[in-house]
Amino acid sequence: MREVIGGAAVAVGLLVAGCASRASAPPIQIIAGVDGNGRCSATWNGKPLSPDMIAELKRAARRGAVHIVGDRTVPYKCIGGAIYTMQAAGIAKIGFISEPPPTRVVLTVPRGPCAAVVDGRRMTMAELRPVADQWVKQDAEIHFQPDPHASYKCVDAALQILKNANWGKVGFIGNEAYDPALDDDK
Repeated sequence: MREVIGGAAVAVGLLVAGCASRASAPPIQIIAGVDGNGRCSATWNGKPLSPDMIAELKRAARRGAVHIVGDRTVPYKCIGGAIYTMQAAGIAKIGFISEPPPTRVVLTVPRGPCAAVVDGRRMTMAELRPVADQWVKQDAEIHFQPDPHASYKCVDAALQILKNANWGKVGFIGNEAYDPALDDDK
């Protein structure tokens, strides 16, 4: 596919994350983003692209494609700037890789009757089972944060549901609040 950018044509390859490049060498990855000052940035091998690196990049690009990598939060002007930099260097094989952000789910077990709260929605443990099965299909990240006064039996039931769903990405959030030195229940 050819796109006209700034009055000049540049070859553009649209690639999906995980797809192999047709280039002979592994692709060069340029990470497009926003720096701490809110300005667009581009890095190669963890270093900001500089004029000296552009010549080296151009030589390396003769052996394979250049992939511009950015997540969905990167403003397009940063991607466009990276494209322009590659185009100005004479690099013709440019691909794009964008990975969707992971699905993040907050799962809590409240105090009181045994229940689960998923992203603010209260449900029974029986209702949690099919929901947890869906998370596996979405490759979701579970942020597990039981109430400090929740019944351990209910917390264990929620963990058992996650285990039965073959779930592996569970982060235990907020445990620093349980530091015995900070225990205000004494």
